[in-house]
Amino acid sequence: MFVASDGSSLWIYVHAPSSASGPSLSLVSKARLPATHTPLVLDNGSVHCRLKSGAMDVMVLETHRALQAEAATSKGMQQKK
Repeated sequence: MFVASDGSSLWIYVHAPSSASGPSLSLVSKARLPATHTPLVLDNGSVHCRLKSGAMDVMVLETHRALQAEAATSKGMQQKK
């Protein structure tokens, strides 16, 4: 998975290096990028951005929200054991 930005949107793609029809690249989703955000790093579905003020912010991609919520729930259950 990788993300491209045009300054106002994030374009989320998935790369399949091998499939029945050969390598492929597919657009998965598009997300609005706030004007105050400059994307720096994509990590496990989270886009780390620099704000115009110099502060940092993290945006979780819609494609990964359910996965991250599930991971947080699983982690919480493991800690209770």
